Amino acid sequence: MALLPLSAGDRPPLRVQWFDEWHSDLDQALGVLPQIDEYSNELIRLIGCNQVAAKKRIALVIEKGDPKSLILLRRQNAYWVPAMQWMLPGALFPSAPGYEVASLAALKLDVEVAWWRMAGPPPSHPSQVGLHSTTTYGADTRAPFEECWRETGMMKDVLLARKRCKTFEIVVDRPDSSEWIIHRWASQWSSPVDDYRTYLEDRLLVSEWLRAQGKMHSFLILDQGTPIGGATLSVHRGELVAGYIYRDPNYKRFSLGTRLIDFTFSWAAGSPYTRIDLGGGFGYKEGWAPPSGERWKFHICPPWQHAVHRMMGMATRAIMKFRKIKPEIGE
Repeated sequence: MALLPLSAGDRPPLRVQWFDEWHSDLDQALGVLPQIDEYSNELIRLIGCNQVAAKKRIALVIEKGDPKSLILLRRQNAYWVPAMQWMLPGALFPSAPGYEVASLAALKLDVEVAWWRMAGPPPSHPSQVGLHSTTTYGADTRAPFEECWRETGMMKDVLLARKRCKTFEIVVDRPDSSEWIIHRWASQWSSPVDDYRTYLEDRLLVSEWLRAQGKMHSFLILDQGTPIGGATLSVHRGELVAGYIYRDPNYKRFSLGTRLIDFTFSWAAGSPYTRIDLGGGFGYKEGWAPPSGERWKFHICPPWQHAVHRMMGMATRAIMKFRKIKPEIGE
């Protein structure tokens, strides 16, 4: 365990106590820190105790003896990320209000942060670099979806997918569906940049926790009883948030992804939820729904690493202009 001081503006110095595994001190901190958005702090403990192939560390950030943040980190190539990144909408880690970014800076590590469905844009900080935003797309669940699709030209693809998939069955919320979808999604889309298989157990744990809370819905498409594709939607603040999507590559000609997205919109229209959020990052999403917001990504790191990230950011933005792949509905 090491204590690392950092001055943050006019605040007293923040200190960091490091843990390589769960400790009773962290339980005490969770008892003091506010819950993350709609998620119980017990979920944080479960993820902190969960063993995965990827390296994890836990940081307890302290100010004048009081816990201010409890940060679960996962190693991802040359940098770190919050362990629940892209798994829980609107959540980073338990933190006192306004301490999130300052606590990350106190770590003195290179940490990539996805600021997704948060209350507003991320606050500025001297350790922040590479900030960029992405348009997200979504619609009210009572909106006339098909009118939008006719305007964007998506309707012809929807009708074709319905015709191609007319002999298939789609089942909702079958107990084993989300696990089946996430396993295959991870295998299909893992890459050297982000090998989802190295922390698959965390994704499955979060998915099962959300399902038990009634905050995860799954859609499985079957060919004569055999699963061939599926998608998930999580629930955040009364809205549906797109998550994983998988299509069996042997069924490519059937447009399973289009049929699944079409079905989720229809299902959402009859649900008690107010909106459906498709996220951003892939150009095809603008065919399904109008722009509805923004999400941000950035790095928090020591100053000497800023120049490297500025160059990487320029390259990333250039690549995103031509990005055509569609690995998922959301990120």
